[in-house]
Amino acid sequence: MGTNAGRYLFHDLDPDVPHSKGAGSKVSPERQKQIDALESGEYSGKNTKGTEKTSLPKPKSVEPRGEPIEFIPAFKQEVLALKTYEKLRATGLDMKEIETFARNTGLSVKEAEQLKTHLILTKHVNLPDHMYGKYYYEGYFDPNIDIAHGWERALKGELSPEEKKWFRELTDHELDESKRMQNNEVYRTIESWDPVEGMTGNPPGAHDNAPKPPGIYPGFNPKF
Repeated sequence: MGTNAGRYLFHDLDPDVPHSKGAGSKVSPERQKQIDALESGEYSGKNTKGTEKTSLPKPKSVEPRGEPIEFIPAFKQEVLALKTYEKLRATGLDMKEIETFARNTGLSVKEAEQLKTHLILTKHVNLPDHMYGKYYYEGYFDPNIDIAHGWERALKGELSPEEKKWFRELTDHELDESKRMQNNEVYRTIESWDPVEGMTGNPPGAHDNAPKPPGIYPGFNPKF
């Protein structure tokens, strides 16, 4: 996953508020889906996605190229997620932090280090224009509210079995995706972009070919 636009994804609270810069000011179809989920109560339980400090090899850049798309939070939980990602980029691969995260999620230290490197610390070479599907650009994954929330919890104490299972599924997805991207698969293909559905996964990219990522973080009730 990693989030260019993240995992199951994202939204517009006010048509006058721009949320992404570089490919236009409207919200991508994926982000709109998450706002719809928040408004429907899916997250509430009423119904049952800094400093570059990484040694990952850079894949070859894919044409056509364009300007990076800046992530602009659309609601409070995205503001909090952005702050979490910025804080995690500032600490880089601090081993005390990595070991704490690994211990509380049940991951190995190596897995925790690889997960943070892929999701948080790496500027990826071939992210797709998720606004219009016209080009690829280099940038960080967009902050994901579920990942940010879970990561903060994991740095504060041991997680529940259900939360550990969530991080196990996330790690299996992300590390497979990372290997694919290092082998020159693009994160998601611009050819898969649809004006209504966003990035459909057809044709697939590394995100789509990797094991399925987890859904909503257990017990999470985002701040709108």
